[in-house]
Amino acid sequence: MTRGTQRFLPSYRAAFLFGALGLPLNIWGSRFLDAAPLHDLLQVLWLVTSIFVPFVLATLDREWARAHSPSRWRHVPLTRESLHHLYVPAWKRTFVFWGAGLVAELALEWAGVALG
Repeated sequence: MTRGTQRFLPSYRAAFLFGALGLPLNIWGSRFLDAAPLHDLLQVLWLVTSIFVPFVLATLDREWARAHSPSRWRHVPLTRESLHHLYVPAWKRTFVFWGAGLVAELALEWAGVALG
């Protein structure tokens, strides 16, 4: 997904947006699904769609990994180049993702919005 010359996924902007919106939405949805029949299955599906997929989209640079993977299983060996182009940026975006979610949840709690 590109906008001109700058990609939106993965980026710090995407990690912030998905974390700030996704984590509070995940909590709200989990509490809502507790009352539903088959809530265990729905919880797993909700977790995958509201946290796992946005997290992978926002943090992992799949295009770079695909271009530099020696195998079809998309495993990128740990080299100096992969460390600087894939792993360190992914960990930074991971920190932004979870930090934005934490700040959003604390801000909503401080504002008196009950998520559950």
